[in-house]
Amino acid sequence: MRAVVFTGQGSQFPGMGRDFFDGSPKARGRFQQINELLGFPITDMMFDGPREELARTVNAQLAIVAFEAAVLSSLPNLNPGMFARHSVGEYTAVFAAGGYLEGLKTLFKLVRARANAMQEACDTQPGTMAAVLGLDSIQVMTICSAVSKEYGCTVVSASFNTPTQTVISGDLVGVRKVRERCRVLGAKVIPRSVSGAFHSPLMLPAVEKLREILMQPGFCVTRGQVYLNHTSLPTNDPHEIRLALLEQTNHPVLWHTTIDHMIEDGAREFVEISPMPILSPMIRAINPNVRVRSITTWKEAQAFNQGS
Repeated sequence: MRAVVFTGQGSQFPGMGRDFFDGSPKARGRFQQINELLGFPITDMMFDGPREELARTVNAQLAIVAFEAAVLSSLPNLNPGMFARHSVGEYTAVFAAGGYLEGLKTLFKLVRARANAMQEACDTQPGTMAAVLGLDSIQVMTICSAVSKEYGCTVVSASFNTPTQTVISGDLVGVRKVRERCRVLGAKVIPRSVSGAFHSPLMLPAVEKLREILMQPGFCVTRGQVYLNHTSLPTNDPHEIRLALLEQTNHPVLWHTTIDHMIEDGAREFVEISPMPILSPMIRAINPNVRVRSITTWKEAQAFNQGS
């Protein structure tokens, strides 16, 4: 069975999607439709930056989802049976599975609300994230707990990506202290290209702002199984999806476990749709026996369409 996965914030860069706009009439039409829905040309920022403005939460989330939605329109033979996502990519996964009654309109209504709410939380309480490579998740969780208690700060494990890659999230002091201690133990630590402490308690104000809009009607039973961010379990129930989209905002991403469950349930091929290949290396690290493909460029989409 084929599974399609969508990445989240941090994969954005100036130039993203330009080749799809130029090469694919369907993708170009989808981009133009998204610009109209938003009331401004998000494609201008996607194609030309500036990088710092594109990286702001309020812009990055819209840009990434716009990219993913446009690429989907250019893949007529995708036909997945499973859907999964990383962070804001969960909203695209629900869209791809047919989970919104008004399709693209609902998708961007929700993503815009999420981006605005999280940007406000970022502005109120500055934070950051970093990927820790080379330590197991228990080690990283233990260090986060110790630093939080010692310095009275907030820092947590926010995404369990592979057996030896965990993303930390929190306030600036907490993340810096955890980075220092992880490096002493021999870990490689890579700062994330994000503007806040996502999937951490610092996002609780955003959850409260999103609750009302996510509890409104507009969801429907999906065409396939959507594997949820913070439980790693599949569902096609509209109420469960609503709650999941809300709760993933300030809870960790169980990516490693999600991939394990998808493989147990029959996934044999994973297709990542993303501005850059973020999830594919993780999936290969989790299980090297499954087929993994990335579609980040129009050239890769054409190859997929010819050989899928």
